[in-house]
Amino acid sequence: MVRRILRDEAGAAVITLYMAMLLLVFGVLACDYARAFAVRSRLQTACDAASLAAAMTAAPVPEYSYTVIRDGSGQVVAVQENIDGWHAEIRDPAAARLVADGAFQKNTGFAEAPVTDREGEVVWRAYPDRYRYAARADVKMFLLGGPLARWIAGAPDGRLPVAAGGTAQAVVEERP
Repeated sequence: MVRRILRDEAGAAVITLYMAMLLLVFGVLACDYARAFAVRSRLQTACDAASLAAAMTAAPVPEYSYTVIRDGSGQVVAVQENIDGWHAEIRDPAAARLVADGAFQKNTGFAEAPVTDREGEVVWRAYPDRYRYAARADVKMFLLGGPLARWIAGAPDGRLPVAAGGTAQAVVEERP
């Protein structure tokens, strides 16, 4: 019985055709998602460069403490200003955004996925010393441009949204 099943070649061509089509579909899907991953990687690099460039616009700002100097009778004679440390501040958010946009443009050398949205902002913690930059692009898919777009990726127009972002913090070296 097993020998008869192994010798029977009826339907082998149809099964081979189905397997080849399935392999082709998975291959194109793999290419689509590999392309989207490559675009996201380049977008991440551009966002990191933009946030670092904006953080580099920060200026060093001293942190002061004050000591009251009194005479022998307790009267205030002077106030001594001491520099306890330094921190960085992004003082001009508009200039930081301009520098960030320039760095982003220099690092986005791809036309196959137009950048649809980007934003940059100064992030406040204790000081305004961090800068966050985020961007989004739409990658045109080959196989997913048809009916599989709505079913698999939820992208009715055949474009897969890809997003990335980066945050950089400005630091100041300790000064003597």
